[in-house]
Amino acid sequence: MDRTFRVRGVPLNWDVRRLQSFLTEQDDAAGPTVQSLAEEFYGRSYTATISYCNIPGPLQTAEPGRPMQISLLTKSNELTRQQILVVDDGFHGITTLYSPPQDDHKIDIIAISGLGGHAFGSFKQRGGKHMWLRDALPFDMTVKEGGRPIARVMVYGYESEVAQSDSIQSLADLGTALHSSLPPLANTTTLKPIIFIAHSLGGLMVKQAIIYLSTSKSEDDQNLARAICGLVFFGVPHYGLDVSSLIHMAGDGPNRVLIESLGRAGSRTLDLLHQEFQKALENLNDVEIFCFFETMLSPTAVRDKTGTWQMKGPPAVLVTKQSATHYHTGDQGLGRICAINRTHSEMVKFGPEDPEYDRALPQIKGLAQRALKAHRSQSLNSNATRVGHWVVPFGRNKDFVGREEILSRIVGIVPPGVEDDDCQRIAIEGLGGVGKTQIALEIAFRIKALYPHCSVFWVPAVDAAHFENAILKIGQQLKVKGIDDDKADVRSLVQIALSESHEEWLLIVDNADDVGLLSGNAALRDHLPFSCKGSILFTTRNHEAVRKLGVRLSHVIHVSGMNKMEATDLFRRNLDIKQIRDPQVTAELLESLAYLPLAIKQASAYMDQTGITMTRYLKLCRSNDETFLKLLGKEFEDHRRYKDTQNPVATTWLISFRQISRDNPLAVQKLQIMSILAKDVPKDLLWTGEDDLEAEEAIELGDKSTDGKIMANLLVNVAESNQKLGKFKKAEILYRQALELQTRFLGKEHPSVLCIMDGVAGALFSLGFTMNNLALTLGRQGKLEQAEKMQRQTVELHQKVLKAEHPNTLQSMNDLGYMLQEGGKYKEAEILFEETLRLRMGVHGSSHPKTLDTMGSLAVSLHAQGKFDEAAKLQRKTLGLRAKVLGTGHPHTLDSMNGVAHTLLSQGELDKAETMYWETLELRTKALGIGHPHTLETMDGLALTLHAQKKYEQARILHELTVDLRTENFGPEHPDTLKSMHNLKLALERIEE
Repeated sequence: MDRTFRVRGVPLNWDVRRLQSFLTEQDDAAGPTVQSLAEEFYGRSYTATISYCNIPGPLQTAEPGRPMQISLLTKSNELTRQQILVVDDGFHGITTLYSPPQDDHKIDIIAISGLGGHAFGSFKQRGGKHMWLRDALPFDMTVKEGGRPIARVMVYGYESEVAQSDSIQSLADLGTALHSSLPPLANTTTLKPIIFIAHSLGGLMVKQAIIYLSTSKSEDDQNLARAICGLVFFGVPHYGLDVSSLIHMAGDGPNRVLIESLGRAGSRTLDLLHQEFQKALENLNDVEIFCFFETMLSPTAVRDKTGTWQMKGPPAVLVTKQSATHYHTGDQGLGRICAINRTHSEMVKFGPEDPEYDRALPQIKGLAQRALKAHRSQSLNSNATRVGHWVVPFGRNKDFVGREEILSRIVGIVPPGVEDDDCQRIAIEGLGGVGKTQIALEIAFRIKALYPHCSVFWVPAVDAAHFENAILKIGQQLKVKGIDDDKADVRSLVQIALSESHEEWLLIVDNADDVGLLSGNAALRDHLPFSCKGSILFTTRNHEAVRKLGVRLSHVIHVSGMNKMEATDLFRRNLDIKQIRDPQVTAELLESLAYLPLAIKQASAYMDQTGITMTRYLKLCRSNDETFLKLLGKEFEDHRRYKDTQNPVATTWLISFRQISRDNPLAVQKLQIMSILAKDVPKDLLWTGEDDLEAEEAIELGDKSTDGKIMANLLVNVAESNQKLGKFKKAEILYRQALELQTRFLGKEHPSVLCIMDGVAGALFSLGFTMNNLALTLGRQGKLEQAEKMQRQTVELHQKVLKAEHPNTLQSMNDLGYMLQEGGKYKEAEILFEETLRLRMGVHGSSHPKTLDTMGSLAVSLHAQGKFDEAAKLQRKTLGLRAKVLGTGHPHTLDSMNGVAHTLLSQGELDKAETMYWETLELRTKALGIGHPHTLETMDGLALTLHAQKKYEQARILHELTVDLRTENFGPEHPDTLKSMHNLKLALERIEE
């Protein structure tokens, strides 16, 4: 194994050549090679990393933690500190791997390894010499492509052994130690922005250190806290990790308490850390968090015959995606998380020209560039001498959570001076209630903190009166001459004052929704100031307003609902902890509220005021549209909204709809149709007519429009996407809505649209296609009776219109066979599959993928009836043909591999079955993902095989993982989930015996 050593205490007047020469003189046979030489942050000496061809004896025999020391000769009459080179391979404390010249140094990066890791080795290529933090990252961190490096890169090491550890450190102790190592960074002429890169446990230590920094009264700590601009987390277990094998490694060692505190089972330590960290983030300037998660199973720890612990145990997901992406989940967080297709330990071991490194680099580099842009006008060690004006009607929202990606993007483009030759205009656009005003308010406070000299002005454009009053206050604050005259043209005076100002300013125009107000005779847009020293930020729910205000497309920030984690955090801040005990109910209610901040605030305010439980509130929401609308229409107090405007989310949406009705009547018809796409949205919110008759007439008009047919087809596409992702419940809802819509448009047997396939009625094809997919979706949810009934109707419809040999008729027959299989009707399924196979061979041929699908399904039916030899023969034939036609990695080929493994298990050939299952699991995980239903099917089969081999502990681990993933994907009541729970119970009973 290639070991890397650290050499500390290298004199500042030495270079690489001199150090190399000196080390060679000490032991020529060792063959030392200096790989890096960097000035330490305390400025007293250099630190080098070196390797040896032959490791010197003193280093080979040295006890752990006992470095080799080499004294350097000094003049006897000099009263100076003795110079000693210290050589070790522990890398404890902070080690600088690269330091750019002082004039180029712009940013600091500190990397921390995880549990059982090594400060240097954890980030080093497995089996190679490449260490990306030293050999690649510094040279990729440049202001311009091919420019000079700007980042000082450091690693932090600590005692992290799992087996035979003597450490009694807790997570708090580890965080304290890291915190204590940071102050020297503050004792520099100019403190640089800091980015932490952390793997596994290292990320939890960073969070703990940040908590200490944020609450410290020390000036150095406060400066350090302000300097932190980004956290890059690799597999950090915010929700805990699988510690089952690690606990066995620790045994009764003093570090067992630490390891147990990192487990998944509701760790109080991690819950408290999360709460305190959230508070700490509020006190920091603008910290971006980026989370990487693993997508490959990791080997677990087992003890070999010699008593040595080896990572060769049954593979498992050590840190789940949910745990690793704790701060950025859901649709809104897609840009802040990223998969690394490696195991837990390998996810930070990048090699040269590594595609996974290429995936991580842009995130780290982009974070640094945004940090430099945000910090360039501010000295972190001193306050600006001049403070700008502040005319904002609200205080800071202490309950503001999430939206970090949006905030970071805006902070990067909104400060005055970002564009030297223009007054930039930025717009936050989104539906009423998504939190546009609160985002703008948070931006105002962040700009104030980052650029104290920049004036911030706030103007509500709710109506002309609000706009006029706000402009008057700005003029009075600026002491504009003549502003208080009765006949003064307030708008023009303030416009001129800001346009001619030599100071930087940010003008926030909130609720710029009314196109008539913006561009009418007394157009507000004509009174907006222009200065290269200024910026204007709009919030609007109207895209037409964005266009009329002249905002560039690249400067339009679209905002929708929060992601799940952000929404949950917002709920927690507004309710008593007792009211949100059930995470399942919380998740369902947030989904019902579409993750909209205003709806969440309103719901939590109502529950807090009335004392109603969340379960009861959710039941009321689901009871009927009218009750839901009443709940959404309840007034509530919010001192961060304008006093004379209405707060309820229903009112907010109604205002949006009325504006659309006035400005774009054609859009109303589209919205009428789109309302069918989501029955959970009360249609009252999309209708403003006087009576039900008028409403029905409008909906009927919408139903006849071409746009409605387009919407129906779009709905089917969305349903397909959800089905492919395994979101079967959502797919069912969408397919039902599409079926209803298409039947209304086309009639149950309307043959008006030809050309989809062989001149057959395209409309009926589309209708049958939707019924078919709805039936499949019902089947995958375990609703077998409904699925079978729907599928029989589908077959009859296809046979009537498309005839028996049509490919879609054959597909519906094949899918009915699948339903029969799932319902235990194996003989009937066998007969149907044989008929389908005969027809498909005649239509497609024996090697066509569709023919092979039926062949594989027939084999499953034979197997289920105990006809193992027939099933095995057919499975192997199908596997051979699929591998030849589709390739070995194709999902359908993997289906056949799984079938062969299943048959081998049933025939009692356990070793062969295990081998086939492992191979299939690896390929399916790579092709489909760990949570895909087919991957879980293989995992379940492998666990049963291990159980049959009496490998109960390995079986338990796989059963637990299968239960977790099936519960997450299908729900706790799904038949497959219940089957996995039963299998887990059997494995646990065997272990207890």
